[in-house]
Amino acid sequence: MGNIRVLDIAEISEKSGIPARRLRYVLDHEVVTLIAKSSRGRGASRKFPTYEAFAIGCAGLLLEAGLRQGVARGVMDILMKSSTGSRMGYIDALLVCALNSTEAARLEVGDGVNIRLQLDSHHDVVVMPVKDTGWLQVATGAKLAEDYEPLIRVSIDIKQLRDRLELHFSAK
Repeated sequence: MGNIRVLDIAEISEKSGIPARRLRYVLDHEVVTLIAKSSRGRGASRKFPTYEAFAIGCAGLLLEAGLRQGVARGVMDILMKSSTGSRMGYIDALLVCALNSTEAARLEVGDGVNIRLQLDSHHDVVVMPVKDTGWLQVATGAKLAEDYEPLIRVSIDIKQLRDRLELHFSAK
């Protein structure tokens, strides 16, 4: 297994440009619900491994883009869930695929209630269920009709976030 990078909130904020208060909000309001709460005591900075730092950054960007907390939580739940229903943990989650993508990776939110993840390529080690999820309903995870085109789109450049955070997950 490759080296796991560990970042605290200040580092995630500095590198991504997302305000630290927004990132703390992500944690305090459990926008990213699968991250275990851990504390070293009052005043000690919390450290997050690669995948968790990336998830916190993605959730922070969703909120910065103006999405409501419930929608941002639903998006993150879909991205962090095992895509095959396996008990492999995060290894086959869509967010891991985005973290491992070697080229462009884009997360879009359509009409404030639907999402689409598009990856131009992926790392050979990670199980890649699809390069394009198509549009999914955030509330249910259900796939929408192929002809669905949102009137409003919010697009997040996942590759740019990963590169700014200098995160390169390795399953080797």
